[in-house]
Amino acid sequence: MGYDNVSGSQSGRAAGFVETLECRQLFSSAYSVTDLGPVVSPGGNVVTNLNSAYANPMGLNNSGQVVAKQPGPKLNSPVLFANGQVTPLASLSRWMRNAEPHAINDSGVIVGGFLGARTETEWAGGYGFFGATYPITVRLTDAFVYDGRRFRDIGPGYATGINSSGEVVGVGDHGGAFLYANGHRRALLPPHIRPRDIAGVAINDAGDVVVSGYDNGYRAYLYAHGSRTAVPLGPTPFDAVAINDAGQVAGTAADPLSASAAMLVTPTGTASLGPGDFMLSSMNASGEVVGREYVPGTNYNYLFVAVASQNGTLVDLNTLVPPSETGWTLRYAQAVNDVGQIAVIATNGVDVPHYLLLTPT
Repeated sequence: MGYDNVSGSQSGRAAGFVETLECRQLFSSAYSVTDLGPVVSPGGNVVTNLNSAYANPMGLNNSGQVVAKQPGPKLNSPVLFANGQVTPLASLSRWMRNAEPHAINDSGVIVGGFLGARTETEWAGGYGFFGATYPITVRLTDAFVYDGRRFRDIGPGYATGINSSGEVVGVGDHGGAFLYANGHRRALLPPHIRPRDIAGVAINDAGDVVVSGYDNGYRAYLYAHGSRTAVPLGPTPFDAVAINDAGQVAGTAADPLSASAAMLVTPTGTASLGPGDFMLSSMNASGEVVGREYVPGTNYNYLFVAVASQNGTLVDLNTLVPPSETGWTLRYAQAVNDVGQIAVIATNGVDVPHYLLLTPT
């Protein structure tokens, strides 16, 4: 769940806010396209299956720095793309050889998950009527913070977001959300939500944290900066994905007819961001949202195109960056920053997924 970077009914003010998105830089008609390399699988191989590619997170900050996974000899080989250079993070810290980065802040601090020293026993086999089971030992994931000099293990699970102050949020390996700040970690567990039912957590630069969990439908809760009390957000059910510095929360809601829709929840109300087949992934400070939209495929393939939400209407980013000119079909917009850059997963003529960075020109 990609994650990195307030209640009420529809209002004229909220709708007016969404209408102003059409003049934002995100919807520029011209982008420069930077190929950051092929997508890698958890086994370290180049991914050729699109559905597997979508599971690879990308982190993007306001300086255009991107963290992602690249092909390598280890389970994960994370890399940093910055200023036209590619830096294998394993060359800077041996702990990064089995790490999966999720987010990077404007100071270049990276967070995510890595295979730590903890292990547990799982049972495999059991296939067929007389299938026998046998124990296997697996390494568990710990959350990490890496600032380019020091690698810190901050406990079980994986980190999903970090703000400009270095406050980190994430999800435990057996559920439950957490906040890591000033060297201390504390659990964030909204009422009525079991730890294993936590779906995601995000943080903004003000230190506000939004947590989503499942309780007869997804529900979102807000922890204001420093507060230990969770305040319910938005419509019910509502699965929050991102929160920005204006306190706007983007997520997916269900209407009375059980159809889902992407929603923007503001302090004054809610506004639609697109239909239910729009899977949003990131939001910037201006409330601009990117993600992917399902399109019919062949042979039971789940195909998507990268999209952004404009005035409640989805914009296919391929209409702004035509495949006929670039050679790339944009499949999934993973992250957007405050200057309008977008990190995407795209395919070329042979459908090999690559990471791209779109920069408005």
